[in-house]
Amino acid sequence: MPIGPEKSPQYELGYLYQMMSIYISASLFFAVDSVTLGMIMFGCAQLEIIIDKLQEVQEIPLSTKLRNEEKIKITKRNNELLVDCISQHQTVIRKTQLPISGRFYLLN
Repeated sequence: MPIGPEKSPQYELGYLYQMMSIYISASLFFAVDSVTLGMIMFGCAQLEIIIDKLQEVQEIPLSTKLRNEEKIKITKRNNELLVDCISQHQTVIRKTQLPISGRFYLLN
């Protein structure tokens, strides 16, 4: 404080101004941190969904126990799952990255 406690009204006003500035600054930082935390939680949840989808991919045995139609069906299902996972992963990356300007993307 540039003023000592000897000057009564100015000191209290300056002290009050400093306390309000600190409070407002802390509130702004809390808001920014909350948005960042929300984006991290969104990204983690989406990655867990992708992991669950990837665990649904089935193996195709090389033995001749399966008919060609069944192998083609499993291959097509696996391909659809992988394409969906890749698309979802790219969307997660796009939604959680910060652009160069420093503004956040809105989560749709």
